[in-house]
Amino acid sequence: MCRTKLSRLEKGKVGQRGPPLWIALVCYIMLSVLMTWPLTMHLSSQVPTTNSDVFNVYWGNWWVRQALAQGQNPYITEYLIYPEGFDLISFAFSPFLALLWIPLSWILEPLAAYNLVVLATIVLCCVATDQLVRYLTGNAWAAMVAAITFAFAPSLVAERLPHLNMSAVFWIPWAMLLLTRLMREARTRDAILLALVVVFAFLTRLQGGGLGILFGGIYFVGLVLAEGTKGSRLAPRKLALAALGCLLLRSPLGVDG
Repeated sequence: MCRTKLSRLEKGKVGQRGPPLWIALVCYIMLSVLMTWPLTMHLSSQVPTTNSDVFNVYWGNWWVRQALAQGQNPYITEYLIYPEGFDLISFAFSPFLALLWIPLSWILEPLAAYNLVVLATIVLCCVATDQLVRYLTGNAWAAMVAAITFAFAPSLVAERLPHLNMSAVFWIPWAMLLLTRLMREARTRDAILLALVVVFAFLTRLQGGGLGILFGGIYFVGLVLAEGTKGSRLAPRKLALAALGCLLLRSPLGVDG
């Protein structure tokens, strides 16, 4: 019986100790409001920092909307360094965050929509880390502590206000979660989701995608060493499927003008 329980724990399927994820989500939303106070009182009138770099991402949101409406490549713009144009691949903007901002900007003032995206990135960092630790430990309290520690780490807080795209690193714990599930259970769904997560990480910021692959590679080595022969025999095939899916999804997103 003990062996059965241990096996279930190793696969991340044991009963969770502590509050369910939806209660944790409410706590994360409340904390995001508290830790950025009084931002929610000035959603439509103020940006969350006095650092002028904040307007890079804000402008980038507008530009992605403009480019999509005109059928242009969002990574190339003539609005900067006119008339030669400018390659935005290394610029401080984020197509993914812009896609979060655009529908909000249809019903709210643009600045209010931006500030809500700021809060959303905090909550997403919390949820992604929570799900990873819940799966690995089966302990919801440990997951909540890890989530809050990660989302409100000083380095992320310092980058979040002026450089929102550099703090949107929730893809990394999600990639680790899917990689672990893929190695243990070898489900095609997890392979597809892993490919999507990597692509979205690159869409959030090029450097973010690179960091995700770097941390994912280190985590993969540790996972192989820790799991040994307990991983699924189908895992290498599913991992190859995830890599192929990432390449296929990423290829149309080339940034050549």
